[in-house]
Amino acid sequence: MTKESTSTIVGGKSTCICTSSQIMMAGEVLKLVKGLTRDKLSYFVRAGYVSPRKVKRGSLDQNQFSEKDAFLIGRAWEYMTRYQTSPKAAFEKAARDYPQMGFNFESSSTSDSQRGKGGDG
Repeated sequence: MTKESTSTIVGGKSTCICTSSQIMMAGEVLKLVKGLTRDKLSYFVRAGYVSPRKVKRGSLDQNQFSEKDAFLIGRAWEYMTRYQTSPKAAFEKAARDYPQMGFNFESSSTSDSQRGKGGDG
């Protein structure tokens, strides 16, 4: 796995939360998302739910999944397995969750810096 930081599986769930950009191959995504099969992952790519970068390795094209792709796949898989949601609806919900995850990190770091400034002055 090519990475700039470590990935974390939150609460033992299949969701990958990463602190900086990270690139994974299909096998690494399958290890992160419990119960996901290679066939399902291929279906998600063919259906256009995620858009991994194609990399030529020898005579084969391989998919490189981004941090966002891994998050969307993990969260959507969780919705599909836990709530019996259709793939389309699961990926729509996961896409709505992704910006919220970024916003939560930004708002907590902003409030920490504001608290530090308030205590000094």
